Amino acid sequence: MWRWLVFSDLHILFVAAGWTLGSAALVGFQVPWEYVTLSSVGAFLIYRLDHLVMESPEDILNAPERVAFREQNRSVLMGLAVFLVACVLALVVFFPNPWLWIALLVGLIGILYPFRVLPGARRPKDIAWLKTAMIVVCWIGGGVVLPAVLFGSFWTTGMTGSTGVTGLADATTLVDAGALVVFAVQRAVYILPNLIVADWLDRAGDENLSGGNLTLTWSDTQARKAITTCWIAAAILSCTMWYMGGIAPGLLILDGVGYTSLALMGTALIRKRGQSPIQESNVAGESRNDAAGMVWLDMWVGFPVVVWMAWRLMH
Repeated sequence: MWRWLVFSDLHILFVAAGWTLGSAALVGFQVPWEYVTLSSVGAFLIYRLDHLVMESPEDILNAPERVAFREQNRSVLMGLAVFLVACVLALVVFFPNPWLWIALLVGLIGILYPFRVLPGARRPKDIAWLKTAMIVVCWIGGGVVLPAVLFGSFWTTGMTGSTGVTGLADATTLVDAGALVVFAVQRAVYILPNLIVADWLDRAGDENLSGGNLTLTWSDTQARKAITTCWIAAAILSCTMWYMGGIAPGLLILDGVGYTSLALMGTALIRKRGQSPIQESNVAGESRNDAAGMVWLDMWVGFPVVVWMAWRLMH
């Protein structure tokens, strides 16, 4: 059971759902269940595509236990992936909303992530800045910006808005671009510490097999400073969102618990793993504690579901 919880990526289903629901609730609108289902299943399938369908040779060094789990349970994992693909197709067929197709197109960006589609048979994930940008675009584009544009909020008066949940927003209503940009950047710096820690733990395999990694030349002090910078930026942008109006201070404080806890835990994981340059102990791959730590770090990304629950109680 422990190995399934840590290595199956099933927790991504809940993380993506919590991220989408909570981000929307923070600024005052509800996302329809069809979209939440599509976004959470899509996020999980992208993770599975990378670790199951496409070979990632760096995993042998970075996560040998994960590779062993994948090989031992390949048929079950493939069956689960096929079932979830069928669920997505059923959504599209039986709930023919135009925004479902838009969401699928955004998801294609993530699908390209592990494929060797670049010159020299390189993958997007082999280029550090491109890898990070694609992950951020998927989480922020699919889980934050697209729902905001499609289902309400950010219409003419900043961060207050409707609760449109049945289809595309009124095309005649102008989006408050400034408010949307502030919101998107705030969510980006919320999630970036998670990506920094993941790269830090994967440095050994990425260095040996030319994988994209932002932290290869960083010391642990630089990595912790980067996370602290993200936390400060998230807090400043949260205050900016409050100043722009329309958000309950209690929801912003609750949201702050999520990105503060993520930053603190990420800093602790980096400190625990050790100093730069890359240590010999890293060559053995992630430990069970590292793997479990990353699952918990992912769960803090899904913490906004608590914001959603509080918002529902308020409405």
